[in-house]
Amino acid sequence: MLARARPSVVRVEVVSHDHVCREHPFDPTQGEYFGAPPLDGCLGSSVGSGVVAEGGGFVLTNDHVVASAVGVRVVDAGGRRLRARLVGSDPPTDLAVVRVEGADLRPARFASGGRLRVGDRVFAFGVPFGLPLSASSGMVSALPDDEESGFLQTDAPLNPGNSGGPLLDDRGEVVGINLAILRGAQGIGFAIPVARALRIYRAIRSGGGVVRGTIGIELQALTPDLLEALGLPNGSGALVADVRPGGPADRAGIRRGDIIRSVGTEVVGSAEGFEKRIRVSAPGVRLRVGLLRDRRALDIEVAVDPARLVPPEVERGPVPGHDLGFGVTNLTEALARDRGLPWDPNARVLVAAVRPDSRAAEAGLEEEDLILEVDRRAVPDVASFRASVEGRLRPGERFLFLVRREGATRYVVLTLPPPVPRERIALGRGASPVPLYRGAGLRNQFTTTRSAGRSWKW
Repeated sequence: MLARARPSVVRVEVVSHDHVCREHPFDPTQGEYFGAPPLDGCLGSSVGSGVVAEGGGFVLTNDHVVASAVGVRVVDAGGRRLRARLVGSDPPTDLAVVRVEGADLRPARFASGGRLRVGDRVFAFGVPFGLPLSASSGMVSALPDDEESGFLQTDAPLNPGNSGGPLLDDRGEVVGINLAILRGAQGIGFAIPVARALRIYRAIRSGGGVVRGTIGIELQALTPDLLEALGLPNGSGALVADVRPGGPADRAGIRRGDIIRSVGTEVVGSAEGFEKRIRVSAPGVRLRVGLLRDRRALDIEVAVDPARLVPPEVERGPVPGHDLGFGVTNLTEALARDRGLPWDPNARVLVAAVRPDSRAAEAGLEEEDLILEVDRRAVPDVASFRASVEGRLRPGERFLFLVRREGATRYVVLTLPPPVPRERIALGRGASPVPLYRGAGLRNQFTTTRSAGRSWKW
């Protein structure tokens, strides 16, 4: 069975701007480097796994395997090293698709949903620690209550390098995409259920992007002070802070001040958990929402609408043949809220897209960076940014950017390359105002399993 599945599993090699560079890449005594700041000019190599999703060279893997990639190669089971390109990714679900053009790769077989049971035997296939393709076995420890938001749990050993590889059943069919291990625990690994993985894959593959759901409400966390002020006992849930007029929740009768306690059969533990549940729900799906209003329990059915995602307008380099390799947009309060970014009216130059093969990517500029200065002069908005770079987009020109990233500032030096034909920067991958997978939730609790070459990137 494993011999039949092996040709569909690949090694994904990535060159990216890694978080840490070390001299001894495979020495465990060097420790685990979580959240260390990047070093200027430091390119890291890392290794993950992938599974061939269908003909045409399409490979499904994790977003954290290929995030910030400058270059991607796929190594098939026969040892061929093939150049690949990123088709697209979906950070909220940590899935990505890369494509190898002109290569005959055998697609995997994917299981249909609903057949898996706790105790079933499963196999994790991949390249742990960058070693050759190998498999480990275990069983299904737990199943998610909802395949659209939960994870498969397994005790099959997962290690750095297994990320993006398939979790197989005893028929050799893919039942999940290996994702993470619980930090500090043994025998607790997680995989993205196959139904969700395939839905996201098809959305990325189609080029239309992942459509997320909304019911048109703003939620607020229930703090002890709020519970006391509302005269409610302690408990989980989410407070409805606002309802969009004419939206699905408004049409269904949900009101400001309602306490959402459940969706379907799931208890709502937090506002973040409920929002995630709605985002991953397909538009058109009807959900039964249990809520508390004036201490009375109500059940309301609400239809999910597609989220209205308006991509920001990207400003591009004004001189043909010499662009900066990235696009910027003015950060608005609404966009800052959607992306979980701090709002500062004097720091509004948001990097909305970075071309993977550009000098900007090589220099370490990332999507969602906020550019504060150009050559030590403040640039509060896109107009001042353009004024600072216009007329200077010449081969060899050097720019010193001060950027803010995740609350910390750093300098990025960008030197323009020789003239190349101008390419337009597409917003698709990660540049819409969908909240990105920025470390909340899964990454606070789990250790992702990408194996770094020059550094550990867990």
